[in-house]
Amino acid sequence: MPKTAGCEPTVFGLILNWNNAQETTEAAKSLLDDGRTDQIVIIDNGSTDDSVSRLRKEFANYSSIEFILNDENVGFAAGMNVGIRHSIKNGATHVLLLNDDAEITDSSLNTMLQAFDEHNKVGIVGPRICYYQDKSDVWHGGGRINMLTGSVDNPERDKSVDNLSKDSRNVGFVTGCVMLLSAEMIKDIGLLDQSMTFYYEDMDICHRAIAEGYKIRFVPEAVAYHKISPSPAARVSAFAMYHLAKSRLIFISKFHSSAYLLYGLLLQVLVFTPYRLSQIMCSNGDIRAFFCWLQGTYDGAIAGMKRQCGYGNEQR
Repeated sequence: MPKTAGCEPTVFGLILNWNNAQETTEAAKSLLDDGRTDQIVIIDNGSTDDSVSRLRKEFANYSSIEFILNDENVGFAAGMNVGIRHSIKNGATHVLLLNDDAEITDSSLNTMLQAFDEHNKVGIVGPRICYYQDKSDVWHGGGRINMLTGSVDNPERDKSVDNLSKDSRNVGFVTGCVMLLSAEMIKDIGLLDQSMTFYYEDMDICHRAIAEGYKIRFVPEAVAYHKISPSPAARVSAFAMYHLAKSRLIFISKFHSSAYLLYGLLLQVLVFTPYRLSQIMCSNGDIRAFFCWLQGTYDGAIAGMKRQCGYGNEQR
């Protein structure tokens, strides 16, 4: 059971695993090394390899690490929601979402927690996230959601940390790769939206939080590392293309009118699609990824229209 100390925050760290025991182990160890997480929950998302047995063996002697086993891969949002519900039920005041391919640095969690203490009605806090392969370059540094295009502006991307401010500030978006959430806020605005199976679920919860008067705080002195390649080829897999296309249109449908969904669809077809094709051809040249983008666009448009007709799956 998690430790408690007076009014000290109780923090549950959530890591979603799918066939990735090695990196999940490293992510969990980074939380153990940081030392501020009261309980670490590894949610296995229906792995088809020996992940669970390997992870159980690795952490057999750690009472602060527990496992939740999903029967199938239900996606990022639904998988994390299982852990969020469990955490809040068991007394968490804050819930940390941590990608299995990310690691948090020592003392970063305490630094992030301080942002909740120092700033009124902060609901979400995020660290500066650098590339694991080159820890001086930024992958994500806080940004804002562009509601006109359904995209995120990430001004620190690929810049050197030496040239960037370390001052904490309010932002419009922090990525779900490493995201610390207030349990109070979750109870108020709801869980991650499971209709966005992968991608955009972090944009969605950030947008809902701000709409309900919560602040999103970016804390550069807290640092995490993401094991993603800076190469464009790492961002244009068939999997990524499908879910980026689909989830973008679902996101637009949730907060805009039917007319704007049509505008968003036209923008996706006429602007984003040529860009994605160019991106794919200039990186790995996998034409299957482009067809997955087109399929995701179609599926997203259908899902968006169904949502606006009252058949949506908003997670509240």
